[in-house]
Amino acid sequence: MIDSIDPSFQQLWEHIFPRELLEHFKITGIKETTHPKTKDITMEITLEEENTPPVIPEEHRGKTVTSKGFNHIQVVQDFPLRDLIVSVF
Repeated sequence: MIDSIDPSFQQLWEHIFPRELLEHFKITGIKETTHPKTKDITMEITLEEENTPPVIPEEHRGKTVTSKGFNHIQVVQDFPLRDLIVSVF
């Protein structure tokens, strides 16, 4: 598993993921796993939400905002990438 992602790959990730996704999430891990029976290889990409304050429209500034926290981890099975199954966490 890759624990830290080299920032020089940013341009490559922008061709794989929507740019808007990468504005709010950072890639924190990449791992390949092999299914024990089928031998299918899956690439697991872990994303972590950036802790950036949202842009608040002028008419809502000064109002009280309540954080609802984060939801549980969601797994998205996405398109194959060079014949690999891709799961995004």
